[in-house]
Amino acid sequence: MVAGLVGVGSFAIANGTDQETMLHVRSSDSSLIALIARATKQSATFRGLIDTINSSDGIVYVEAGRCRYSRACLTGVSTAGEYRMLWVTIDTRRVDSELIASIGHELQHSVEILSNPNVRSTAAMYLFYSRFARRVGTGRGAFETEAATKVGNAVREEIRAFKSYCGSPSMRSWTNKFHRVAWRPGSDRLGW
Repeated sequence: MVAGLVGVGSFAIANGTDQETMLHVRSSDSSLIALIARATKQSATFRGLIDTINSSDGIVYVEAGRCRYSRACLTGVSTAGEYRMLWVTIDTRRVDSELIASIGHELQHSVEILSNPNVRSTAAMYLFYSRFARRVGTGRGAFETEAATKVGNAVREEIRAFKSYCGSPSMRSWTNKFHRVAWRPGSDRLGW
């Protein structure tokens, strides 16, 4: 969901270990940073969004908060020098797979905005979406795209499939075997 609000956002940069995977997607919330890093590893669709944003002139800030019309929203666009800044707000009171799907959904909206170099303000974002997105809800300024809905669903399914795969008997067997690995004295390798 895209909702136009002026002056919303928190300036923050990703912390050390996840900074490489989050060059242009940032948060001040350590749990969101960890969740985005996890999603990047577990979902090819999510990873593609991150790669697309990283190769753009945009920096997307993902912060915890509430949206007027939904549980997640792209709330604003502005510029800082040569960069476009986008703000995504996420209601974090959800299970991880739903939260990750919502972040993916909003990152798709970010990619939509970043694909048009003329969108450099929240007002321009509103005009951009009023041309091709459908209005949702009863509020003024709430839009939705089919692409973002599809991406959110794809990310959700990939995260669930990853969890299912990791919880499968064959994976548990491999994991148990992995944890039984023992170092053999005098050897330069691990033994089963």
